[in-house]
Amino acid sequence: MVGQIKELSSCIDEVAPVVVNLDAINSTLRTSGVSSTEDCEEQISELESLLDSQVYTVENKTELDEFIPSAKEIYRFYDPTPLSLDLKANLESSWLKFDNTLLELQALLPTHYGDIDDKHKTLQKRLSKCHAKILCCLDNLGLFCAYEAVKVCLESAPGIIEECEIYRKSFLQCQYFLEEVLSILGKSLPHGMLFVAIQLY
Repeated sequence: MVGQIKELSSCIDEVAPVVVNLDAINSTLRTSGVSSTEDCEEQISELESLLDSQVYTVENKTELDEFIPSAKEIYRFYDPTPLSLDLKANLESSWLKFDNTLLELQALLPTHYGDIDDKHKTLQKRLSKCHAKILCCLDNLGLFCAYEAVKVCLESAPGIIEECEIYRKSFLQCQYFLEEVLSILGKSLPHGMLFVAIQLY
């Protein structure tokens, strides 16, 4: 009877699962205050008993790779979400509207304000660049990123300290343009994405 029990025990040992993640085991032993090799062996023995397993030390990673397959990498590429033609048309219309407003205000500038005239032309270039960058962001990064980019432009817009009233009005047109673009893009965002954008804002 005793012989049969020993034989059964031997069979169980042979089929016991193997624990090969020694990094995690060693980390656990180090944090539990093991002070000697004997303590370490004792705790590993207790661990084997607790998990009904055998701890196995691999000599190198190659041996481990034979039994544990590495993760299979899968690459997926997605086409950008097609944009509505109406969206770009609305953005173009908005830019033309504010650009024409700037031209009208420029015609009202007094002739003796030469430096203001130069600054006004700089405003027009800035408006045109903003429009081009928004379209570039829209085409390459998508609707949500374009929406966020416009918000950043609004937040980082410099203050106005010029005394010339016409220039002040022109300066504000650039801000109104960005606000209108933000509204146009916001209406095109899916409802859930718009909620996230508002939360971030």
